Amino acid sequence: MDQPLKLAYRANPRPARRLMTFILSRHDTHHCRRHRPIVTIFTINIRLFEYRKRWMEEQLEREITQLHGGVCSALADPTRIRILYLLSEGSLNVTDISERLDIPQPTTSRHLKVLRERDLVTTERDGTSVIYDLCDRRMIEALDLLRSVVRDVNERRAAAHHPLS
Repeated sequence: MDQPLKLAYRANPRPARRLMTFILSRHDTHHCRRHRPIVTIFTINIRLFEYRKRWMEEQLEREITQLHGGVCSALADPTRIRILYLLSEGSLNVTDISERLDIPQPTTSRHLKVLRERDLVTTERDGTSVIYDLCDRRMIEALDLLRSVVRDVNERRAAAHHPLS
């Protein structure tokens, strides 16, 4: 029967390269009568690993900043979320959106401007009117997922406040 794997660390004789060498060994009893260790040696370039880790952290920070500054600020107003759901049904002009949401046209235009600046909606001129549509249908999927999370949180809170006896 195989014994568990053992991991040993051996310092690299060339520290300037900052390499770490690990020796992975186990005793194999299936292929021979004597217990002979099977040894695997692998080396990790720590500099490369640290660089990739730092790059990934910086990339994550950039994406979070873009998410907060762009998408989250655009979704901060519930009216803009309602507009996105309305546009998920199809392209509409400002007048149609205003009528369907029962809000004044200048307010609708202001909200659409924010959504357009954040690249959440696209525009297409049709004569004298401007037709609005979603830039990316995945935004609705993301909103649905967030709504699902909020529902689950609310259910857990309700269950915690009113446990069944």
